Amino acid sequence: MEEKNIYDLFYSGQLDLFIIEGENQLRQNDQDVTLWTHLAIAYHDQAFYEGHEAIFDVIQEKMIPYFQKALAIEPDNETTLYHILNYVLDNQATLAQIGRPKFHITEGNKGLFIEYAKKLIASPNMSGYGHNYLTNIYEGLQDDTAMLPVLEASIDFVKETFKDERETLDHNFSIFWIKKIYLLDRTKQINESNILALMEADFKHFISSNEMNYVDLAEIAYENKAIDLALQILLKLIKGENSALHIHQELVKWHTRFDELIAEGYEHPEVFYYQLIIERNYSEEIGIPLDYYYLHALKLVDAYPDS
Repeated sequence: MEEKNIYDLFYSGQLDLFIIEGENQLRQNDQDVTLWTHLAIAYHDQAFYEGHEAIFDVIQEKMIPYFQKALAIEPDNETTLYHILNYVLDNQATLAQIGRPKFHITEGNKGLFIEYAKKLIASPNMSGYGHNYLTNIYEGLQDDTAMLPVLEASIDFVKETFKDERETLDHNFSIFWIKKIYLLDRTKQINESNILALMEADFKHFISSNEMNYVDLAEIAYENKAIDLALQILLKLIKGENSALHIHQELVKWHTRFDELIAEGYEHPEVFYYQLIIERNYSEEIGIPLDYYYLHALKLVDAYPDS
């Protein structure tokens, strides 16, 4: 079958036929990088509806060997490098999320995959993917020591690459920055004042659709006695969707915590704003009358007429 017709089978979803024809062609010419790569993907798509563990097996038995056959011919092929890392890391992450962790990348073979990621980093068109994949590799290996400089290099890359695109910069910066904060907090690799300085300097750039990130950041600030910073983080959180029950619980917990701090003398104009917003939206959870926030607001106006 002609090459054009073979890829018609692939793109029309006739995967069984494509695999048969593709395997036949490779027996005649095993130097076809594009065909090795497409066959690897076809095996994945063929197993897609069998579940993530079935995909794990296909990646192990077919995809990695086929991608590596392609890379043996063209070691710097960007498309193949992208696909081998993307499929492997995505499957690992998915299996971890559903509580069935299995690993394609292990201590025994990590060198190969790290090298693949570094080749993408060296490619001007694929550097962003390379940084992301290298971070994910070390995350999966739980190698905190190696991961910190990788995260810092990724942050530097993002700052330079997107310095003239604020929205894109903040989005990409946030992905690596929150991982760095979690890593530093978890391992205590730097002292409290430094992690607070890092948070205070960079939080204004942080954006996330995961509201628990804000909860975690506020908790880190509170543990390090940075109440004003915790407040700023929570003020950003209350502008979000806040539809999840566990987020409601966190917001109410902080209302109680701020009540205690205010009783001890903590004063900040915005802490009263936070308290009023929570009282207005979560009166039942707090256990106060529905109009409590209004009456409380009147008292605050009298007590702080200039704020």
